[in-house]
Amino acid sequence: MADRMEENKAGKYELVKNDAEKAKTEGGRLYYQTYIPASLKHVKVAADVESAELKQIYQEIGKMQGLGFFERNLEGKNRKLCMQEVTAMLENEGNKPELPDRFSNQPVNEIKEKMNIYIFLNKENSPSVRKILQGRAQAGGKNYGYRNVQVWEDKEAKRVSLREHNPSAPKHISELMKGLEEYSTRKDLPDPFIHAGLLCYQFLTIMPFEEDNELWAGLLINCFLREHLHEQDIRTEYYIPFGRYLLDSEEERKEAMRQVRESGDYGIWLHYFVEMTRRALERTNRMIMAVEQLYKESFSSIIKEKQKELLQDIIIYMEETPVFAVADIEEAFDIAYNTAAKMINILKKHDIVQEISERQRYRIFCYESYVQEIL
Repeated sequence: MADRMEENKAGKYELVKNDAEKAKTEGGRLYYQTYIPASLKHVKVAADVESAELKQIYQEIGKMQGLGFFERNLEGKNRKLCMQEVTAMLENEGNKPELPDRFSNQPVNEIKEKMNIYIFLNKENSPSVRKILQGRAQAGGKNYGYRNVQVWEDKEAKRVSLREHNPSAPKHISELMKGLEEYSTRKDLPDPFIHAGLLCYQFLTIMPFEEDNELWAGLLINCFLREHLHEQDIRTEYYIPFGRYLLDSEEERKEAMRQVRESGDYGIWLHYFVEMTRRALERTNRMIMAVEQLYKESFSSIIKEKQKELLQDIIIYMEETPVFAVADIEEAFDIAYNTAAKMINILKKHDIVQEISERQRYRIFCYESYVQEIL
């Protein structure tokens, strides 16, 4: 246990004693330890992390740039990619929204609230890096300032031993985040993905917000990479769902962070981060290509129908709202209910949509192949 309590180049532990009243709101814990990460300004990265593993990332980035001619409805694609993160976060919190809750034109409130984080990216662009790190982010009318309560890495309240990791105490967050902001603006650092990986590590170690830290970490990485890759004339406008993969590989991620805390070797985390990034880019590229292929196949299957123009418009609509009712099509295209029902039946005939409600009235339909590619 001693090695966990001693300070090393990655950080140190602090034993905290709560007063009895405050302990009631913080899991009933009178004694616990928090972790204070060291500044990143003196971190040196092993050369092997900077070469072989990064080469695969840039190959995927090259593919993503090559997918630029698929940027029809780019905003819609990016919303769906962000929705992967939102759903992963909800599932991580113990919720599992049904398809209509996720993909209809009226998603459940939990999804709408978290999707505001993505809207923040579109409105703010590069300045959002600074705003996130300064605790000045606003999304959907909600302020995302630094937390003023202790949060715990484990969700279940239990006695905290000295062997468990708890993020930094609230009193240290402002100073730690100021140091992280300074690090984010440095120009003498290695590859942008190494830089982003260390930002991500420090952000998740501090956990500056009371909730949704993985979502904000994913957003932070996207903002940072857009800015720094553009400086190298590398442009990618697709949203990369880092947050989803941070959540999907939660055990692996926490183990890598634990090893950094114990050994002081940031290379352990960077190997994890680079591999996670490669998977995120690879799967994002695969989804983009699969969705475009599905788009072409859907169009070609209805090309001989008399109302093919309307059907094509409905297919495009379904990319935005892949779960819908007849009334949604009626309203969206200002057509008669019977005409909307007829168009849906034609799409069903071509196996483009399927009914998922199994009821006689107020039936729900799904652009199922499209949804499966997103999932």
